[in-house]
Amino acid sequence: MKASLRESIRYFIRYEDHARFMDASLNKVEGQQLPEKLLGRPDELTERIHEKESGKLLDELLSISDRKASSLPEQRKEWKEAIEEALKGEKKIEDVLLDLPLRHSAKRKEFADRLRKLKNQDSFILFYPLLLQRFKGSREDAVQPVFTFECRIADARLQVQSFQMNSKAMDIIVAEAEGCAPQEVRGLARETLAGLETRLHHIKAESIDTVLELVDQSFREQLPTWKHGGLLDFRAYDGWTLTRKALLTKSDYQEVADSPFRKELARLMERLERHESPLLQDYVTGHDAPTDFKAEPLPFTSHRGSYTSDYPVNEKQWRLLQTYRELSLMAVNGPPGTGKTTLIKEMIADTMVRKACLLLERWDEPWQLKRRAEGVESKKDYYETPFAGANPFSMVLTSTNNKAVDNIGEDLLREVRFMSGVLESAGEAEATAFCARLGRKENMDSFKQQKLLGLLKGLRLLSDDSTAQQEDARPAFQRSMAALKEIEQNVQAFWTLQQSCREQEEFASEEELRELTILRRTAWEEAEQSYADQNEQAEALRLQAGKLTMACTALKEKLRSVERDRSASESARKEAYRHLERLKAWRRFPQSLLSFLPKRKKFLEDHPSESYLQETRIAPLHAAVARLEEEATQAATELEIAARQAAELQTSLSDAEQQLHVLEADKILRDQQKLRLEQLIEHEGRVRTEIGSSASLIGASFYALVNAPKLLKLRKTLFDQALAVQEQYIVRHREAILFNLEKVGEEQKWFKSFYSPNGSRLDEDQSGIRAVWESFFLCFPVVTTTLHSFTENLFHLLPQLIDTLFVDEAGQILPHYLCAPLFRSRRAVIVGDPRQLEPVRPFALDLVASSGVPEELQERICVLTNSAQDYADRGGRFYEYMGDSKAGLILDEHRRCEAAIMQFSNQHVYHGWLKLIQPDEGGKLFGANAVAFDIRGLKDATRHQNAAEAEACRKAVELLAARHGEQVKGDIGIIAPFKHQVELLQALVPGVDIGTVHTFQGKEKRFILLSLVLDGLHRNHAGLAAFVGGKPNLLNVAFSRAKEQFILIGNLEAASTSGNYLSKALQTIQQYGAVYSMFNDELESERSEGHRQEAYRIYDSGEERGGSSFLMEAKELLQGNIVLQATTHRELLLLALDHARQSLGIVSPWISRRVVDEDFFERLDRMQVRRASVRIRYGYSGKMALNDDLHQILKQDYYQLTPESKGLLKETLQKLYEKLKQDMAHMAPLHAKILLIDDEIMFIGSHNWLANKGYKREEISYLIRDRRAIAYVKERFAL
Repeated sequence: MKASLRESIRYFIRYEDHARFMDASLNKVEGQQLPEKLLGRPDELTERIHEKESGKLLDELLSISDRKASSLPEQRKEWKEAIEEALKGEKKIEDVLLDLPLRHSAKRKEFADRLRKLKNQDSFILFYPLLLQRFKGSREDAVQPVFTFECRIADARLQVQSFQMNSKAMDIIVAEAEGCAPQEVRGLARETLAGLETRLHHIKAESIDTVLELVDQSFREQLPTWKHGGLLDFRAYDGWTLTRKALLTKSDYQEVADSPFRKELARLMERLERHESPLLQDYVTGHDAPTDFKAEPLPFTSHRGSYTSDYPVNEKQWRLLQTYRELSLMAVNGPPGTGKTTLIKEMIADTMVRKACLLLERWDEPWQLKRRAEGVESKKDYYETPFAGANPFSMVLTSTNNKAVDNIGEDLLREVRFMSGVLESAGEAEATAFCARLGRKENMDSFKQQKLLGLLKGLRLLSDDSTAQQEDARPAFQRSMAALKEIEQNVQAFWTLQQSCREQEEFASEEELRELTILRRTAWEEAEQSYADQNEQAEALRLQAGKLTMACTALKEKLRSVERDRSASESARKEAYRHLERLKAWRRFPQSLLSFLPKRKKFLEDHPSESYLQETRIAPLHAAVARLEEEATQAATELEIAARQAAELQTSLSDAEQQLHVLEADKILRDQQKLRLEQLIEHEGRVRTEIGSSASLIGASFYALVNAPKLLKLRKTLFDQALAVQEQYIVRHREAILFNLEKVGEEQKWFKSFYSPNGSRLDEDQSGIRAVWESFFLCFPVVTTTLHSFTENLFHLLPQLIDTLFVDEAGQILPHYLCAPLFRSRRAVIVGDPRQLEPVRPFALDLVASSGVPEELQERICVLTNSAQDYADRGGRFYEYMGDSKAGLILDEHRRCEAAIMQFSNQHVYHGWLKLIQPDEGGKLFGANAVAFDIRGLKDATRHQNAAEAEACRKAVELLAARHGEQVKGDIGIIAPFKHQVELLQALVPGVDIGTVHTFQGKEKRFILLSLVLDGLHRNHAGLAAFVGGKPNLLNVAFSRAKEQFILIGNLEAASTSGNYLSKALQTIQQYGAVYSMFNDELESERSEGHRQEAYRIYDSGEERGGSSFLMEAKELLQGNIVLQATTHRELLLLALDHARQSLGIVSPWISRRVVDEDFFERLDRMQVRRASVRIRYGYSGKMALNDDLHQILKQDYYQLTPESKGLLKETLQKLYEKLKQDMAHMAPLHAKILLIDDEIMFIGSHNWLANKGYKREEISYLIRDRRAIAYVKERFAL
């Protein structure tokens, strides 16, 4: 185990140790509550401790003794007294053991160690004071300690060694000061609680009184609303009553409800010393080299099994399905409505098909009986499968969210039939063994009685004859698998060919492909023709070149012949000249004397004279040489011309040959292009037939191809057939499986045969344990359990005991809760969304820095700022970016809500990542699917309730029911952030699902109403606004529950000025939906036009309008409860001035002297004479100004007036001030336009009562009688 992992787990253990008493609730504590006065009597406390210790040890003795527990009371009393004597040191432990019923040495040693440990343990736990709550139908009080003191008796006094304040008790006490429910105070007073916890953590004192004094001081300083002199003065709140009594225990007594995670982590630390867990290492400390999933190539295969044939998984889900088996840790971020459950179910189906394939590979291999001792039967004997305990393809689904686990578990049991025939033969009608719902006691009991025992009984009832007659499931599965593989191979070949074509060509549809194929065929034909034409030209050039070559050859031969003849003639002429010179010489004296010589004589005879020689030989030879030279010159010229022509022709021929090669290559390319496209068309038609698609496959993604309806149906068939194959395998090996499974629930105890104290023989027995679990997962392929039950009591702490761990709603899980389950797993798929509900953290004290965790890891593993999903995101091999931050793999198709409803979450939470699939449907009540109503009502002073909002919710439900029918109430959900508002709504709106946002996690409704409760006036308004909108999580969950319409009901002024996600939510509704406000028409959106009359019925409280003389007088001016026309508003104002009995309040951003004229002042004087008050609030822009600062008021609100008009208006304002004094106030910026008569009748709308005399645009105001709205207006505007 790496040091970083070791130190991290130590930090987790320390966190849980701290949480144990801070979050402590008491199990049934034996003995009576101790009176407060006993804390000052150490001797009596010691006696009580010894008495309790001896009682506890007696119970342990009776549970392991050799005698039955029905021993006589007198005997028990003797044993208890003997134990107490040993504890007090009055008797040796060895002597006491002799008198106890412990024959076996192992049990005697175990009990002696326990007795010795308690005797040597001088510290004890004291709970003081206590909070008590009595539940209906319960005889006992729920007990919640306020403080947990670790004490000891030293120097005859009670000495405090350490203490902790229980976080739930702190919540109750601080909630009283804050006026909220204890469940809400962690969100509303986060900083106050964190400050208190930090201060209390540093208190060091040895007496309880000193501790309480320092605690009281901390409360006074940290909590301004604290109203008690001291903590012990607290009386009661929210059903909890403080009693100044105490309880004592010891840490070993198991009387304090201990977190299962603390025990698991402690055992895990031990196990990691012997076994490595790379999966856990990556989860805690992060992956060494994570990869951006965007760079990952698209998969070129598909999964094998599908859960349903009704619809395929979407493309992102499909990509994850091709990846999950390759990863040890897959982190999936699943924003609302993106199909997290669908993904898990598809993975389950795929796993089952792969499991069936593995079973077929090892079908005929026998199961081996393994005995603990050769030839001796033992309860630890077992049958080993061919997989030797590897437990392949076993699956466990877990979460801290019970509802999430139950939903999937119930779906699997309802939708998947597995071993049903066997169970039905045992009397379990419509049963299935596909999922074992374990964990909580009721689940375990139900599973054992119905599923486990039913399966065992059904398997026993099977006979060889009956099983022999059953149809073999393997051939059908193998045929389906072969068909799937063949189709997928053809799809892959088609896809490869299409990609190859698209690398060279551009086409996006079959029509474009066919057009392109025609073009390519035409181009090929043109290339063929061009090649033929060019070849013909080249052939002609070759022929010409051949003729020229022959001519050149003939000319060369002729030239050679002429040269030969010329050379011969030249030689003959030279010889003739020699003969001439000889003749001349031989005719001269004295050579002439020798003429008689025979040769000379012969020569002279042949050449009788020089002239003869000239004429007969030399002259002809001269002529012949000249002629031959002329012929040679001519032949040479002809040859040169022919050679030049041949060279030119050869160049042309080379060019023609080169062009021919080019045309040939182009022809081949065109042919290949044509053939590829023709093959693609042919292949597309074949694959289209194979996958049963009526639409063209050209341009389709690989995802679309492998998820075509026929392939989807085939994968679903494979899933069903895989179940049948596994059933057949179970039946085939039923004797061995029965042998193994009987050890699971033996004597109603879980794996009793392999029990060992504290897992001491776990590694020794692991082969048998793994074999039994392997048999279990064969019969129950999927197990669901909550993380709180994921302990050694259920799953042995063996490494990689489970193949795949699915974790749902991981964003709500504290990170260390997954450590032990991951140690037990080979791989994990962790699914969640940290942007929805956060984990519930019992305290805010930061322990990581002081826990020895390396500094570079502290921020990463801090439990206060991370969830299990955060850990998984960093531990997985792949990541994606959402905005600027890294996350795991992110699902991106939202299919639940209509698009406008999800815009807030998509823009402000998920950075535009989501593809919103559902279109916005028209025809909605109030004109939009995202609606906000500006409801101004006072929040209750002491409870987080807003009656005006509750009434508006009731009215909205009433209007929805009128539109859609009463049955629609089952499709409506109302969410409120505070428990007290939920209770009010539940009383006011029966038949509708109402709760806090936590109760709606995982749910969906057609219509969601969100009541904000805020009024903008409460002393802790900033804290309340931060609780609702400081983070996006609550609003994200609320918006994303609504499928068809989301209705926000609350004070929109408070929302718009919050500066947090509330203002962003309102802006989103303004942009994509409709906003209705009687207080500020500038908040309303364009979509509000045409729907106001319908929407403003929300403001109609239904209260009677009778009993007012004013309304009787104004009857002619009203159309129902609406005032139209600016002139009518003027008449109504004057009527109010004449008939208001007690008071008249006017809120008008502007004042005009055309309205506040002499007639107005006369009526105002008459009002004052009859002692009716008039209060005016005005001011549109800028800041509030003092009454006497008219220059500033005129400058910021009336800058457009001429100096003369400003002077006249100033006189009017001064006159009003003189008459009204403090009852006239500048309260800029104002947008509301209100007329309030006698605090009973209110008109609110678009009309500026003191500025518009009736010359301007259409105006509308509504009559409001709702006392809650009127109360808010009076307080908000000081009327």
